Amino acid sequence: TYSGTMSVDQVIRGEEALKMIKSANSLNEDPKEGYEYLLAKVSIKISNNKNKDAKVDVSPVFFTLVSSQGKDYEPVFVVDPDPSIESSLYEGASHTGWVTFQVEKNDQNPLITYGRKYDGTGGVWFATK
Repeated sequence: TYSGTMSVDQVIRGEEALKMIKSANSLNEDPKEGYEYLLAKVSIKISNNKNKDAKVDVSPVFFTLVSSQGKDYEPVFVVDPDPSIESSLYEGASHTGWVTFQVEKNDQNPLITYGRKYDGTGGVWFATK
């Protein structure tokens, strides 16, 4: 019941992403063997909301990374670099923040999704390259 715009402004992978994750919280773990972190800087603006008094919650859990082979990656639970994408936005508000994923090192073209339905359809899809 709302509309707006969303963009992936920047994607950082590998050693630079790991440094940013470790700087966000020294207790953040290294990625799994054969994987690396992928950070996406996402901007969102809510331009219209059917209920003008209601907020739109944006959370990292609404994002999924899909491999080049079409398989969802497991979510990663870390403290995101500041600012995180986590936000509550009313009509007219905007926010830019980071979302963190783990990706296989040899997967060069995964896709980022936002707001898919339970069956994987719908939502917004973004290239990472």
